[in-house]
Amino acid sequence: MKYYLLSILDRIKQYSKQLDAEAILYNKKWIVFNDTGDKQVFIFRPDKELVISHNGEVTRSKWELLPDGTMIIDIKEQSYLLNPSFVDGQFLALNLDGHNDSILMLESTLFQSTTFKTLSEINVYLEEKYILAPMREKEQQLLIEREKEKFRLKEKEDNEKKIKEEEEEEGRKLMEGLFILFIIALIAICGVLLVR
Repeated sequence: MKYYLLSILDRIKQYSKQLDAEAILYNKKWIVFNDTGDKQVFIFRPDKELVISHNGEVTRSKWELLPDGTMIIDIKEQSYLLNPSFVDGQFLALNLDGHNDSILMLESTLFQSTTFKTLSEINVYLEEKYILAPMREKEQQLLIEREKEKFRLKEKEDNEKKIKEEEEEEGRKLMEGLFILFIIALIAICGVLLVR
């Protein structure tokens, strides 16, 4: 197994899931990333059997998930204690205990849908998925909220304007009514004065 140092792991650690054998590992093909062109596939079976295919040659090994989330893998006469440094449904980064470098595994559907050839491509993919895309989503949510707020303010302003116009119209009608009453009263007073 070849180990790599992924610079992005510390920045996305908060998005990592628990290493849950049933939900994450069982009966999936996990392709081990390497830059040599060799194809190495791990299949974790529920009966603790680990099937490892290296360029089509199969080795049957054992694996065990410990209660603290660490994993022991027995390959031939050698045992490895691995700590999950990042886990999601399509990507595993497992550190050999006491080391910072990781074994990188991609779930086969992710592996087939991408063309990762370098470590920097994996860093870019993880940064896009866990940092940049959520930031764009948050920015878009903020824009939507701003537009909603603008709409609410415009609606409030329009309502206030309408109320003001209605009040002004009522005031004009009241003034017209008072003016008409004043004219009627003036005519009545003039009529009384003329009659005398």
